[in-house]
Amino acid sequence: STNQNTPPKKQNINYNNFDNNFNENNDNHNYKTSNKSPHLPFPSSRLSQKSVRYFDLLEKSEVVPSYTTTLFVPQATLNYQIFNGYSLSKEDIKAKYEVDQVFYLEELPLFLGGFSVDTPVYSIENNNPLPIQFNNYTVNMTALQPVIDTARSLKSPQELYLLKTLNNISSIAHESVMKLVAQRLSTYGSNNQTQPPNYTPVWEYEVDSYFVYLSGICGAVEQAYSPIVANGPNAAVLHYIANTRRLQQGDFLLLDAGAE
Repeated sequence: STNQNTPPKKQNINYNNFDNNFNENNDNHNYKTSNKSPHLPFPSSRLSQKSVRYFDLLEKSEVVPSYTTTLFVPQATLNYQIFNGYSLSKEDIKAKYEVDQVFYLEELPLFLGGFSVDTPVYSIENNNPLPIQFNNYTVNMTALQPVIDTARSLKSPQELYLLKTLNNISSIAHESVMKLVAQRLSTYGSNNQTQPPNYTPVWEYEVDSYFVYLSGICGAVEQAYSPIVANGPNAAVLHYIANTRRLQQGDFLLLDAGAE
């Protein structure tokens, strides 16, 4: 059982199958965890999708081109690091994101100097325009998207492991939230009956906070999107995010949330 003062008993959920299958087939990867307590091996982190812009430059003579993966990142100023903390070095970024080379955005003109303006450039549609340095190039905005989509559909063993772990963390959080709500709302008949003296109201924002808390203590420090906790008529709103209504017995509760 779970209440507002007691963390969920994660061992009640069986994770033996996915953990053992992963460990047997991937002993060379350091992504193992306990069979009974799903937990990310490190705090989840990623490049924000909004901050990533894919483009490719191909030499005309290459039919099946070899490639080098290059990542361009902003160079953190001293003021930025004072306010936000230490920034990773180029070598750290290279190792973390497994790319071949890393440059600062300020180095883009120098990098492009090694390519003629006749070099084909491929990019994808994005809210962020390409840097002005590409204005002299002919940019294909359609051919690369299907390639990126296909690449995203193929998952490495590490990615599959993380996805399964996150799904299990989310499942625990959902089940624990349901237990908490059931316990707090306890069945005392209709809404017209007087609640017992120890009854405390439940609010949508409490459910939101509890789900995020349970995800966080398992290592999932991000949410895939802002949790939607919609009670009663709010459940009919497609992207309701206010999460401010008090839960009532007999009302429908929609919890749309997932750990990341």
